[in-house]
Amino acid sequence: MDSKYSNSEKTKIYEEYIKSSKDEQYDVIKKTGININSYLKYKQQEFESDKKDDGTLDGKTVTNSKKKKEYEYVNSMKEVTYEQRLVLLGMKYKLNNKERGKVAKYINNLPNITKEERIDIFDKMQGFTVYKDGRIKY
Repeated sequence: MDSKYSNSEKTKIYEEYIKSSKDEQYDVIKKTGININSYLKYKQQEFESDKKDDGTLDGKTVTNSKKKKEYEYVNSMKEVTYEQRLVLLGMKYKLNNKERGKVAKYINNLPNITKEERIDIFDKMQGFTVYKDGRIKY
C-alpha cells in the first residue's frame, strides 16, 4: 500500500497475488472507479463495536457503534467521491432512499460497463432488489 508503485501496478498486484475469491466487493470497487489505495486502507481497518460495562466479563455491545465508526471512516476518505463512499457503505449497510437514489444514478451513469455488469453491482448492494428481467427496485 505504501509502495511507490502506480495505482495501475498496485491494482494488478492485488488482482494477481493478494485478492481472495471471497473479496466480492473488489469487482464493484474496480467498476465504480474507487481508488485502489483508498480501498486497501479501508480493507485494513478493523471496526469493532464499543462495549459498555454491564457487570459481565465481556460487557454489552453498544448498538450501531461499529456502523458509526465505519461511516465516519468512509466519510473521511478524501480520495473518493461522495457517490463512491455511498457505494462502499451500500455494500454492507442499507442506505436511506435518497442515498440509494444517488447510488442508482451514479451506477447507471458509469461509462464503459455493460448492462449485466450494472446488474451485478446492484445485486451486491444492500436495499436493492434485482429481478430476473433486469429491473432494479429500491
